[in-house]
Amino acid sequence: MSKDRKATHRKSYRNVHECMEALLGREDLNKINQLGLWSAFTDLDQVKQFASWPRQERRAFFARYERSLDDAPQPQSADAEHRLFDLPQGATEEQIRQRYRELALAFHPDRHGGDQELMQEINAAYQCLLRAAARQETRA
Repeated sequence: MSKDRKATHRKSYRNVHECMEALLGREDLNKINQLGLWSAFTDLDQVKQFASWPRQERRAFFARYERSLDDAPQPQSADAEHRLFDLPQGATEEQIRQRYRELALAFHPDRHGGDQELMQEINAAYQCLLRAAARQETRA
């Protein structure tokens, strides 16, 4: 696709989702959605940087991330996740994402020398809460 056509195409995007799909492709976008990685892409520059990686590197990244989720300690119950996030039962995806961002900023080991195990628990709880919220939204 020529540069002029890409520029025209960009103007027609209705939302970030469409732009991400154009840059990354549906397969990668579905994987990002499945793994709950939306919070990692807070602006278009981050999406462009990730899109510049060769497809094999992106697939390897997803595989490593999935393995890290499998190895992460699992919270004991749904109540444990809600207590960890200090959220009521039935919290929306937006509330979960906002609280996750706050917790990640507060406890991420790379930023503040925080506890890596706590961050793994936060990540595992986040994934579980997002899946539960998506199921709840689907039922409604």
